[in-house]
Amino acid sequence: MDFAQYNADTERVVHEILEPTAVPGGGYANRTVPYKENRAVLFDSALFHHTDEFNFAGGYTRRRINLTILYGEMQVGAEAGVRSDL
Repeated sequence: MDFAQYNADTERVVHEILEPTAVPGGGYANRTVPYKENRAVLFDSALFHHTDEFNFAGGYTRRRINLTILYGEMQVGAEAGVRSDL
């Protein structure tokens, strides 16, 4: 699945990525990091992720800033030490 497909085919993403993480009783394994000003969040970008909805006051100086820094070589599968028990 390429970038365009991944970001356009919601049903396929749900079927291939989210459904395998379904937890008993419904829903998916999820961690939401609540908003707090001046916060940095570091995470493995190979994990399925998205920006939650947000609402800031109007005006240029009150806009949300998103800074993405990538480093290292991407590893996949066993090379990355993926755990199947999560």
